Amino acid sequence: MTSSTGANTPPSVTELEVSVFGPGVGESIAVHIGGGEWIIVDSCLRPDGRPAALAYLQELGVDVSSAVKLVIATHWHDDHIEGISEAYRACTSAEFVCSMALRGEEFLQLVRAMSPRSMLKSSGLDEFDGVIVELQRRKVSIRRQARGPTFAYADRTLLESKVPPGYRIVALSPSDASVALALSEIAESLPSPGTTKRRAVARRPNHTAVVIAVQVGELAVLLGSDLENTGPAGTGWDGVLSVATKIGRAHVFKVAHHGSKNGHHADVWTTLLVSDPHSVVTPFLSGKALPTTQDLVRLKKLSKELHITSAARLSKPKRRDPAVERLLATIVRRRRVLKRSHGQVRLRADATSSSPVFTVENLGTAAAK
Repeated sequence: MTSSTGANTPPSVTELEVSVFGPGVGESIAVHIGGGEWIIVDSCLRPDGRPAALAYLQELGVDVSSAVKLVIATHWHDDHIEGISEAYRACTSAEFVCSMALRGEEFLQLVRAMSPRSMLKSSGLDEFDGVIVELQRRKVSIRRQARGPTFAYADRTLLESKVPPGYRIVALSPSDASVALALSEIAESLPSPGTTKRRAVARRPNHTAVVIAVQVGELAVLLGSDLENTGPAGTGWDGVLSVATKIGRAHVFKVAHHGSKNGHHADVWTTLLVSDPHSVVTPFLSGKALPTTQDLVRLKKLSKELHITSAARLSKPKRRDPAVERLLATIVRRRRVLKRSHGQVRLRADATSSSPVFTVENLGTAAAK
């Protein structure tokens, strides 16, 4: 069912809340796991430049320094990590979680080589540089036990509690095979000695993405990140489906990879989700925009309700000085202007109910499809 409550009214102690934010390019998720505790998954910015999930929790009156237990970066693509270092700095009791594929020395070399001194300051590598600085600061602090990072891999329990309603947060990816592929691709992104720094290109398909399963009381959520069907055995969604999960079938699905066909796996819907789940998709309105009309038709048929976080559209950028245009052409092949919007899909239900009834609210530019 769709309902409307005060936007700044916090959930009750036994309520599961899943809030998905998406401005058109970007994605972030805040999950209330019961008892006033939260996790933040990925990050994007609101029009005012604040990290969306962090700003939302602060507006609810949440003390993020103690209430946020995990800050998770599912992968290092710019649209999933913008503002995450600021969010992590504010959430001083939180563990930082990232993909096991980013544990290798290759990724640290990439961060050192291309952030934050690279020309493009919005790079996801810059955000990781900021997180590393904060991790080092916490490590040397005499006031606080050193924390993280925690590395996520298939079938690893990241956090759990028996305190009612109780929760368990489990990483379902990346698999060992995916980690090996990702490390190889990261190594290929390293600039050669003596070459000019450039923006690192996040390669596809996405092998590093962390899919998260959240069980709160009687309810479960599946957060699909940007995981794709990658082809090689044991990778992508095939790798997830081969893992014996530690949660029940999910009632809420944050659809993978912006609803695209290459992020779709039919067995996910029949094996990991309840029949007719509540589904939320975040658009990616850059280049070939996602989801397509065909994607939305497919997702709607599979869902009890389908919601999208933003209906923003792209426009052509203003022409700049020829020298600037030539420089920009060396960095990106195609540019579009995205008007900043702020969409939030918020789902809530009593986690102690065996027959849950979700209230769904579309805030800002979010809408039902």
